[in-house]
Amino acid sequence: MNVFAGVDDVARELGLSPSTIKKYYLLIEENGYRFTRSRTGKVIFSERDLEIFKRLIQIKNEKGIKVVDAVKTVISSITDVTVWKESAAATEFEEPPVDITVMKETMEQMHEIIKNQQKQIDQLLESQNQTQKLLESGSTDRDKLLLQSIRETQELKQLILENNKKKKWWQFGK
Repeated sequence: MNVFAGVDDVARELGLSPSTIKKYYLLIEENGYRFTRSRTGKVIFSERDLEIFKRLIQIKNEKGIKVVDAVKTVISSITDVTVWKESAAATEFEEPPVDITVMKETMEQMHEIIKNQQKQIDQLLESQNQTQKLLESGSTDRDKLLLQSIRETQELKQLILENNKKKKWWQFGK
């Protein structure tokens, strides 16, 4: 069973203007038939509703009677209107079903996007880990070089002090 999203879809299907469809469905509802509505209150038409519109147009055009009379004729020809009205009042209507293939394609696209994002996250984490290792090894190497430089400086000072102690006072400036 095809579900038409709204007035515009039915109008397009029947070759009528949306305002004409709205006028017709309001007249039909005034005569006791209830169309399905979404949670937001918009009218949702089914194949059955489309057939009612077709029958209404056919009766109106063939017999040349007023739309109001044609609506009454169509409604009286429907045998299960009262049963349908009761079930319509008792149930909460949902949005029309979305095409499953469109949903699957959307899900696949979303899955691909998530996979790509996960790859990017993994690459960023790996890059961050490498940077952290470089920083740690760089600071360790830097610390070693600094300590070595300090030792060499201290050794050099020590040598200079020892050398100065060995010199006599008159050779101090040389």
